[in-house]
Amino acid sequence: MKNLVNADKLYSVIGNFFTDNENMLLELIQNAQRGKATKITVQTRHDTTEPFAKDTDKTKILSIKDNGQGIKDIVALLGIAISDWETDIDEQEPAGMGFLQLLALSEQIVIRSKFGELKLNSKAFLQYPAYRQQIVTTDFSKGDKYEGTEIYAVMKESSGLYVKGNYEWYTGYSDIQIVINGEKIIPNCFQARLDRAVNSKNICKTCEYKGNSLLIEIGEYLYLSPPNGNTVNWYGQLVDLCFEYKSLLRNSHVRFYYEISQGTPLTMRYPDRTAICRDEKYAEFEKFLSKQITGMLIDLFSDYEKSNKRFGRYGDYCLLYSLYQNASKRDLKKLTVYPVIKHPFANSEYQDNAIFTKDDLEGYSFCRKSIEIKEDYLLGADYDEIKCCQVDERIAPYLIDLGIPEVTEVNIVNDLDQMINLKRPLLELVFADESSKQIVLSQALLLSDCDEMYIFAENEDEVLSVFESYCEMVIQTDDERSYDEIENDLRELVIDEMSNTLNIVSNSRFNFLPKYYNLRNIEFSVGNLALKYEDGTTKKMKLKKNI
Repeated sequence: MKNLVNADKLYSVIGNFFTDNENMLLELIQNAQRGKATKITVQTRHDTTEPFAKDTDKTKILSIKDNGQGIKDIVALLGIAISDWETDIDEQEPAGMGFLQLLALSEQIVIRSKFGELKLNSKAFLQYPAYRQQIVTTDFSKGDKYEGTEIYAVMKESSGLYVKGNYEWYTGYSDIQIVINGEKIIPNCFQARLDRAVNSKNICKTCEYKGNSLLIEIGEYLYLSPPNGNTVNWYGQLVDLCFEYKSLLRNSHVRFYYEISQGTPLTMRYPDRTAICRDEKYAEFEKFLSKQITGMLIDLFSDYEKSNKRFGRYGDYCLLYSLYQNASKRDLKKLTVYPVIKHPFANSEYQDNAIFTKDDLEGYSFCRKSIEIKEDYLLGADYDEIKCCQVDERIAPYLIDLGIPEVTEVNIVNDLDQMINLKRPLLELVFADESSKQIVLSQALLLSDCDEMYIFAENEDEVLSVFESYCEMVIQTDDERSYDEIENDLRELVIDEMSNTLNIVSNSRFNFLPKYYNLRNIEFSVGNLALKYEDGTTKKMKLKKNI
């Protein structure tokens, strides 16, 4: 049969296949675990250059020592996709490429194990077939033998760059003591994670998937930096998983930990196994997880009013919203709670998430998207008077089944011919069935994206307070001005308009006077200024020209 693989070429470019230099150490640790090691010591800080020449840069030396069964056949270590692991290890589908990453990242290597001692020039081994042949045909029978395995390497860069800064990545091995630069790594495996989950107020569930233990948690904001989010423990190597945006598993109030200790229920992406392949195994696993989480959430929200498992208003909303996005209609029909957005006619930053029960929705209408008044204006008002909420497309049919009317258009009936209106605003809601309803509001603030503004207040004393009360609902920041800048500009417009149309001057116009915000009266006489304050105190000041 013709040889379909150009081994020489493959060795020369093997370094280009690896994506994560820091992952190399995890591969070497996993090799030691497969070799039945119970202790692994890693050092990036050395007092001596031994076993290399004295002029070697000590900051580049990396050493890994283990007490495992050792290496008998050097070919199994240096070959591509060759190994001499026992049958139970072969079930893990080892790629036989872990040591090659070390070769690609180093200048020199010394290996001491059961076969003896081997010194390697890394570049020569990868680039020159004759050198490789010389190494693999070396007779080690007469040399010294060593217990376990010792690997020393002069790396191309400082050795500390090949160790993850977050040692938590090395906590996935429950049966090995790992020491890195003198620091013992405390395992953080299934039982430890389960104990923490049980002792928290989170909802948790344990089960098995393909013969391996799975822990699922639901609770307060759970997003943690890897490897403490959605994590797969692949025989000790921790892999972080990220799912599609609308997936239940993307919700930051949900996480899982899957500890694989037998078989290959998922497919690792070779050669450095820093990710999991999105294949049929992955799809099956995600489907299983979603089903388990859906069941947990259905249980939570089916008895929501009585449940003591609450994770904050926003947390509960996010969980319920994700459930509606992912669960079947059959499951969702069991629920009598709905994720809604209050203030649907205000700006998106002010819209308030909430969970409504069937009773909460009495007298309400709903819309499927944020609606602008007369297609131009955002509305600041008391939304308890309007009683309209916004829901997602997936939730709308359930509200329709409850007989909740759907709003498709919102108008202001009042004429918009002046900024300040001393009258109550009249709002018109137009429904999907083309009927309509008018609602009289106590007061309101309308604002367009080009700062066209209308204030409705019952009397002149309330004009500025209406603006202050509702400006946050309607102001949208832009690339040129901050929120505070826009608010100040609009306030000045209101004050100017009050002066022009109502003959009212705001006390802010006198901010050059002491305690101007408490001024009650100002009297002028020749050369003098008398100030009277709300608390009854007075102050006299002399008028001077050209000071």
